[in-house]
Amino acid sequence: MSEPDPLLARAKRLPKQPGVYLFKNALDKVIYVGKANVIRARVLQYFQVDRRSKKTQHLMEEAVTVDFCITGSSTDALILENELIKSYRPKYNVALKDGKSYPYIAISNDPYPRISLYRGKRRRDVEYFGPYPNARSAREAMVFLQKIFKIRDCRNSMFKNRSNPCMLYQIKRCSGPCVGLVSKDDYLDQVNHVRRFLKGESKQVLFDLDQQMNQSSKNQDYEKAAFCRDAISYVSSLLEKQNIEREGHFDIWSLGQDAFRVVIQHFVIRDGKIKHVAHQEFDGQNIENEELSSWIYRHYMNEPVIKGLIIHIDEQLNFSQELTSALIDQGRMKREKIRQKDQDHLKQWLELAKVQLENVLPFLAVDKNDYQKMIIKIAKIFELQDTSNLMLECFDISHLQGDFTIGSHVTLSEEGLRNDLYRIYKIQQENKSDDYASTFELLSRRAKKLQADDKKIWIIDGGKGQLSTVKEIMDSSPQVVGMIGIAKGPTRTFANEKYFLQRKGEHRLELINLELGIRQTIGRLRDEAHRFALNASRKQHQKSVMSSRLDEIPGVGAVAKRRLKTHFGSVKNIMSASPDQLMQVPGIGKDTANKIYAYLQDSK
Repeated sequence: MSEPDPLLARAKRLPKQPGVYLFKNALDKVIYVGKANVIRARVLQYFQVDRRSKKTQHLMEEAVTVDFCITGSSTDALILENELIKSYRPKYNVALKDGKSYPYIAISNDPYPRISLYRGKRRRDVEYFGPYPNARSAREAMVFLQKIFKIRDCRNSMFKNRSNPCMLYQIKRCSGPCVGLVSKDDYLDQVNHVRRFLKGESKQVLFDLDQQMNQSSKNQDYEKAAFCRDAISYVSSLLEKQNIEREGHFDIWSLGQDAFRVVIQHFVIRDGKIKHVAHQEFDGQNIENEELSSWIYRHYMNEPVIKGLIIHIDEQLNFSQELTSALIDQGRMKREKIRQKDQDHLKQWLELAKVQLENVLPFLAVDKNDYQKMIIKIAKIFELQDTSNLMLECFDISHLQGDFTIGSHVTLSEEGLRNDLYRIYKIQQENKSDDYASTFELLSRRAKKLQADDKKIWIIDGGKGQLSTVKEIMDSSPQVVGMIGIAKGPTRTFANEKYFLQRKGEHRLELINLELGIRQTIGRLRDEAHRFALNASRKQHQKSVMSSRLDEIPGVGAVAKRRLKTHFGSVKNIMSASPDQLMQVPGIGKDTANKIYAYLQDSK
């Protein structure tokens, strides 16, 4: 039997979310950075040998590990990819060491400037914006800007010899300067808006457009006012779709902890862009606050002072106030209250940092524990000689104040956590806040799905009561060889948990002492089952809340609601749609679209 590929095993545990992945070599040096809409799916494509190019083949021969950074959207992933490429200069990303292989958006200095996609040696008489990670992203940005500001992209030879406007004018992506359909001053204003937009000054562009629209309206120049109105609509729609505004300097220090370890995560944001994400692991059993505090403090003593930097230290770190005071004394932080705008930005970054940390903890856990050895040790507790095909299944019940009750089971084999075998169950019994009855239903339904050759040890998040409730299910299921119950102590901490053993066919429950490695393995599995169930319960609650909001909109009937859901796919998508997008649904007119949009925005 061949040894499993550790890189492939690691790739199979990557998150199914948008973000960036980083391949590293044996020296822990980043050799390739890529972005993906679904990180795991994209990275697994590198293991399809028949589809590899020569570059990919050399990359996979050198790569020994892969890391990731989750982003709020594929657009954010594109931006982060570009930043990391510039920071790391990975071997397999950069074909030309001076970066000439990357596309830029160029604006010429002609009397009527031209916008174009450009690669190669940069000229002094042309203004460049970028670089962009690939031609597609640069082209999409350029087309978007042409739709808003109608800037020409034709070559000068064509521009000087036209007597009629080209097709771009017909489809409203050019204002026709070649035949004098726009004044030079107005055209240069449009070019200036493009420059400022590409520099990240979106809000100022909106302000200027609004001023021009009002002034044009007063001057009865309604054509120009209409142009400004449409441009404002385009820019606003883009800003609504962006998950995070591109401004501000933030350092976010977050604490993650499970049965295995303590992880401190450092999110570095500069100019509204993720520049770096680092994780420092500590032994969860022996870590002291002084060690963590000193580690963060030394980081800032070795870094230059950044004007306007906002440092956020997780309140779960007991030393956060003490450390904050020390950083203020050293001039690294200011005592002034954070502006509302910065608080809003910080809140968005904190949400993303939380998602990243939630995915990093289980990802790191498997790397530091040999699950095969742990499963063998657990099997010995039940006096099992043959561990082939043996898996641990952990169950958990989650609900929100008695509603939206969800049961989950997660699976651990010798290969590690088996995400492909995770399952969610909607609890159907009437009294959904009854954990005993919910647990009984959950395990009863799971037992019916077991195959003849299955061999399971069940782990229940609960003590004597839960184990007694489901004992008859275990006894009637030949595939289940035993159960372990986890009872939380009075302080509900990992160190005070108790473990009860339920052997097959025995009535007596046995309170057992487990070695640290087994406790950590069980604890990790329990944490994963709880996370999986809680996320599902929250999604169900969110879906219910959004559906009820749609049902409450006055004047919108059942047919219109059904068409909206069919068109957008989900209530969440409806809530994020603009009035123009809502009007694309058959039967939804302007007044109805504005009514739906206003109602959903007010209810957020």
